[in-house]
Amino acid sequence: RQYDDGHNSADIEVPKVITEEEHPAVNDVNKSVEEYIYKLLAQFENNMQVEGYQNLDVSYEVVTNNDTWFALDIAAVETKASGYEFHRLYNINKVTGEQVELKDLFLDGSDYITVISEEIKNQMKSKMAEDEGVIYWLDNKEYPEDNFKEIKENQNFYLDNDENIVIVFDEYEVAPGYMGVSKFIINKELVKNILI
Repeated sequence: RQYDDGHNSADIEVPKVITEEEHPAVNDVNKSVEEYIYKLLAQFENNMQVEGYQNLDVSYEVVTNNDTWFALDIAAVETKASGYEFHRLYNINKVTGEQVELKDLFLDGSDYITVISEEIKNQMKSKMAEDEGVIYWLDNKEYPEDNFKEIKENQNFYLDNDENIVIVFDEYEVAPGYMGVSKFIINKELVKNILI
């Protein structure tokens, strides 16, 4: 779907998940994706009434598709005075036929949030030590409220083809805008004792 009035433009790809097997989660994901995109469109149309130039690009990518997992990444880039990229990921366990959120991967009562958050902090420190151009909001004493503390209970994620967990943060969520979207791979060995 495309729209362009000379001031505002939108280019939106709407995916439809189709799998060989009939999974209830497929219909749930398709419905959820449609609702999400309509919400973005409604926001875009509302912004057209009150703001000047703006652009909205929505695209998608299948990031994992193997015997066990299917993961769909909906990427949106909203541009006004500056750009902002954000993602919504949908994960389906093909074996159970269910849509999966991050918490569903772990045993009840396990502190996966702390384990993953600490690993992300270690990776952030490592990347900053290797390259001075890399900045994450981690130990900023001037704006401590912006520092990354921990992931959300249902943080954006997907499982890669090796079944490692890839945690995804939107632009500006854990780093300055020039860093773009931030991804951290959590090796499955690190969390194997708390996985279901």
